Amino acid sequence: MRNRNGIPGNLALSYLSTLGYYNGGYMADWINYIAREKKIKDIEIDILTTKTEPIETDIEPLKADLSKLREILKKE
Repeated sequence: MRNRNGIPGNLALSYLSTLGYYNGGYMADWINYIAREKKIKDIEIDILTTKTEPIETDIEPLKADLSKLREILKKE
């Protein structure tokens, strides 16, 4: 049960870590960029379906490492 409780934190740390670099920026940079560019306050990223909401946030950098996160879910 302890592993299950830690999954959200593990996923967030993995996704936002410095290992999550894509074409000139880290995931946090890309999230900040697209949110400011499109004036969006909330972004939802679905790890299992690789979809983002709102549709304006559907950019490759935000989806590039989602397969890594799915692997973490499978292992846990």
